[in-house]
Amino acid sequence: MKGGLGVFAMRIVALFLAFGAETLITNTLGLEQYDLWATAASWLALLTVLCSLGMNTALIKHLPADWAHQRFAMMRGMINWTGKRMFFAGCIVGGTFFIGRDLIMGQQMGLAAVLGVVALMFPIQALNLHRQAVLTGLKHPVLALLPDQLVRISVLIALIFPFALSGTGLSAVGLAWIWLGSLCVALAVGVWCKWRMTPIEVHLAKDQTDPIDWVKTAKPLMIMHLGGMLISQADPAMLGLLSNPGQAGLFAVANRIALLLAFGLAAVNTIAAPLISQLHATGEKRELQAMLRLAAKGIALFTIPTGAFVILASPWLLSLFGPEFTAAHKPLCWLVAGQTINALAGSVGFILTMTGHQVIAARIIWVAAIGKITLSFFLLPAYGALGAAIGSAIMLAFWNIWLWIEVRRRLQLEPTILALFKNTTH
Repeated sequence: MKGGLGVFAMRIVALFLAFGAETLITNTLGLEQYDLWATAASWLALLTVLCSLGMNTALIKHLPADWAHQRFAMMRGMINWTGKRMFFAGCIVGGTFFIGRDLIMGQQMGLAAVLGVVALMFPIQALNLHRQAVLTGLKHPVLALLPDQLVRISVLIALIFPFALSGTGLSAVGLAWIWLGSLCVALAVGVWCKWRMTPIEVHLAKDQTDPIDWVKTAKPLMIMHLGGMLISQADPAMLGLLSNPGQAGLFAVANRIALLLAFGLAAVNTIAAPLISQLHATGEKRELQAMLRLAAKGIALFTIPTGAFVILASPWLLSLFGPEFTAAHKPLCWLVAGQTINALAGSVGFILTMTGHQVIAARIIWVAAIGKITLSFFLLPAYGALGAAIGSAIMLAFWNIWLWIEVRRRLQLEPTILALFKNTTH
């Protein structure tokens, strides 16, 4: 409860900052330039998964268990080993992306220059994911999120505000450079937090590694995360290839607002992931179910009223981003429906991955991802942002219901709001 409330409070502040930053960006760029940035940001989010190699989630899974058994040398070895490989993967992805950026421009002229700057972000993103995973695994969820959720966004606003104030405007390329600078500042703060919060026993231990076990854990996690990103983040990139200019920007704004509903789930997952791993490793199933029930209650109390507010206030919310973005009303309604189901399903994905069923979770998500891409090829050319939103809602529902069924069947746990209405401790 303490950790969850701390994360929730910090995310509330970050939510307002992020919303302010996004409205500042859209009003400064306009729909045409924002469309370029939304497409580039989609590629950044999607390919960052390849930089992680799944090792960020493997850290969250293994570090709490190693700490519970006082395997300090193994913890130090895993932190160092994964950090080097994630950074190297970021360099490879960034270099490959830079060379091949002209192939993914689609109908958006001028996108290649923005993608060139984005290519420089991948190694930094890899290191940011690493330090965030280490701090989460060490049970410092607030510090894990603080550099990216507060520091980076604050720097972003501070650097963009003069352009908005002067009325000189800002290009998508200029925003990309500002984004890169904010990532660097967040990394510096995050590395310092990681060094301070790593226990002295881990600092003093000698590296001990078990790469075979770590790779065995990380590989399906990376596959699972990539599938999840194809479902949730690939639409602007695909709209840039398959639809008319402007549709990626409309979808990105609608998706940004709809993601408010996932806010409660994200706050819960940050604190729940290492606890799930620890409680499962120590066999404390009753405590695990009690935690999931509490989490489901918190998620429902946030998600249901937030969803109602977003639907009712959608014309006003969209107008904050600029008059051109009010056309995103229908996509927003579909995305709200999908995110409501996603949130109320609870931490189903994390439960399977933190309890050793990551292969099953990866298989489910990839079936959903393939279905989503198939739907996109049919819906996006004809319906643009609306088609992307419909496909997202359908696949979010399909993915979460299947994950929920597997959690109940394999672990006899109830992670959804149904846990509030019956006794599920065994």
